Amino acid sequence: PASPPMTMRVSLQRTACRAVAKWDAPQEFFELGAEISVHMISEASTVQLKEIAVRRGCIRRGAAGGLRASLCPSLEIIASGRLEQSADAGGTIRRSAFALDRIVIEPCSGRLSAADTAVLTMTLAALARAEAGSAEPADELRLRDP
Repeated sequence: PASPPMTMRVSLQRTACRAVAKWDAPQEFFELGAEISVHMISEASTVQLKEIAVRRGCIRRGAAGGLRASLCPSLEIIASGRLEQSADAGGTIRRSAFALDRIVIEPCSGRLSAADTAVLTMTLAALARAEAGSAEPADELRLRDP
């Protein structure tokens, strides 16, 4: 028999998430500060994301001198969607699909100077370099994603 769906609600108040431009010198960074809430229902092979919300958010830039520039002083995003997984007869997950049914971004304004753009480019490059390789063997990946 199938197990009943499980409902979860997660709320994070006064949350800050930072992305640094250089891992060995974290003085230059971008920071998202917000209240984040997630309401989801988990079933056997599907997670329904009833609501993912970023409320009272702002995006700041930290500099070596400790000064913070507010790049986007007010950010509100609400989304819903689902994550579906399919497995083979052996139970190995072969496909994961994420779809957004709705995304609402409230009107907001932001500013990005040339210096901010340079640091943002370094930050994105640092994040790309930090991505780890797959733990799955290469032949397994080719079977799933030829």
